[in-house]
Amino acid sequence: MKKFFLTSFVALLGSVAIQAAPITAVYTLPASCSTNLPTLLGTNVSFILLSAVVTSPANNAAAITVYDWYTNSTQRVTPAYSNSAYFATNYITMYTNYYGYTNWLTNIALVDYTSVTVAATNPLTADYQWSAPTNTSIQFLGLNNRFQFGAFVTNTSSGTVTLTLQYSY
Repeated sequence: MKKFFLTSFVALLGSVAIQAAPITAVYTLPASCSTNLPTLLGTNVSFILLSAVVTSPANNAAAITVYDWYTNSTQRVTPAYSNSAYFATNYITMYTNYYGYTNWLTNIALVDYTSVTVAATNPLTADYQWSAPTNTSIQFLGLNNRFQFGAFVTNTSSGTVTLTLQYSY
């Protein structure tokens, strides 16, 4: 029994140590490309971005935009939807009968209505916009930003850019 607990404790410490160790990944992004960055566990996985290095080649400046998004689009589309609501109200009617007497009636009614919201397309907010002058590397430290959906990156420069990310889970 002691051996089981000792083995379990060592395995638990090992898994904590593995998760805490930062992972470095190097991505080469062609000119004018957009892509979801794969991580060690897949493309649409939550991770913590620790630091980044943007390296531009000798012939152009680098321009990188990073989004926390799971598809290769910079637009968020909200589909149309409808809501139903109900409320109770009183309504009062007055009428005069054949003999000239006026009668007032108060009734209670349950009114239901539907409101429709049309579809909307909104641009995503960029988490980071990095640039590096020609033939340089710019390092961005201390980011510590959790990406919930994964990283979607666009390279808007006219040449290949190297992006080095350090992240953990």
